[in-house]
Amino acid sequence: MSLITPLSHAQYAAVVVDADNGKVLHEVSATQPWFPASLTKVMTLYLTFQALKAGLLNLDDVLPVSDYAAQQPNSKLGLLAGEKLTVKEAIVAVISRSANDAAVVLAEKIGGTEAKFAGKMTEMAHKLNMNTSTFFNATGLPHSRQITSSKDMALLAKHVRNDFKDFFPLFSTPNINFKGKTLPNINSFLNAYPGAEGMKTGFTCASGYNLMAAAHRHGRHLIGIVMGAATREQRNQLMTQILDKGFAINGHDSIFSSLEEMQTQNPGSPSYQLPAETCRYDDYSGFSKQNAAIPRIPKNVAYADSITLASNQTTGHLNHIENWTVILGAFNEQQEAQEFTQTIKDQLGNLANVGHPITIQHQTDDMNLWHALWTGMSSETEASEMCKHLWETDIECSVLSPEVINSPQAPWR
Repeated sequence: MSLITPLSHAQYAAVVVDADNGKVLHEVSATQPWFPASLTKVMTLYLTFQALKAGLLNLDDVLPVSDYAAQQPNSKLGLLAGEKLTVKEAIVAVISRSANDAAVVLAEKIGGTEAKFAGKMTEMAHKLNMNTSTFFNATGLPHSRQITSSKDMALLAKHVRNDFKDFFPLFSTPNINFKGKTLPNINSFLNAYPGAEGMKTGFTCASGYNLMAAAHRHGRHLIGIVMGAATREQRNQLMTQILDKGFAINGHDSIFSSLEEMQTQNPGSPSYQLPAETCRYDDYSGFSKQNAAIPRIPKNVAYADSITLASNQTTGHLNHIENWTVILGAFNEQQEAQEFTQTIKDQLGNLANVGHPITIQHQTDDMNLWHALWTGMSSETEASEMCKHLWETDIECSVLSPEVINSPQAPWR
């Protein structure tokens, strides 16, 4: 059985709106409740832009990194507590790298705490008629009550574009220069679609692959939202299809005269999008999903620490993995991935005697990533015991079978 739902039968939600007049040109389940994943960060940016416009912040203001912000899980810049970055650096990191640590830095500056900032996010959402949306964090990390819809995300995108014209071009920033490194924008749609003006990607197992995109053609400006695609490739393919369809429609024709005119047809809770065998198990993700707190990474699991590499550390290839595997994380540099697997070894104790660490290079979304894995387990039970232990020590992980780990379409990539 295929792990990936065929494009023509995919369960997803989508909407295309004319950014200038608000007319709805296309929609599929646009009012269906959905987990926003990192599209959440666009609301974090909206409140940041609002503070900038009001003179409460300046792009050159220097912001401190708290211990809490530094402990955010991937995706992240890898900021350390006590470091500093400018408001503009934080904004660009959120847009181009979906950096959770940078998003929390902004949230703490504006709201005092992330929890208070999340309250401001929900309040603003309702002012913008995003009536399906509630927020409990600034990042989009999994939370059972953090919910939106593609209609609401289109409203948000339209307001960002129209309310903050001076800041909107930041969404097409091709890369971020930080600590001497040039890190490319992970939004592959930005370079793949003619006329694309950027916006934001998002993914969790619960939401599937989400994309907010803006594009222009022949003087027209459209906004598209796709939520729930099964892969990155499908996400881009769906967005291409719906934007092309929107541009082909006469500018005077529309399904609805405005997003606000659309009535909610699908009340209830969002469905869980991707099957457990392609993501982490619910038993483990439950450690961090049941309240507003973000999973804490212990201080002795700092990615930038200097650690001696394990003697059995190897670099692998996907077609060589024949055993059950635990996915530990993705990093910009091989050394970071190797150091993290050594730190994991220290956390595992006697469990480290089962299997061995490995790092794998993989190109994804026009970005060169290094995945840190622990492989060599002979059974699902061994891998699950290891991952459960890591979740109990606040380290996120996923358990994957040999079939899934080797599949070229597996969503973990």
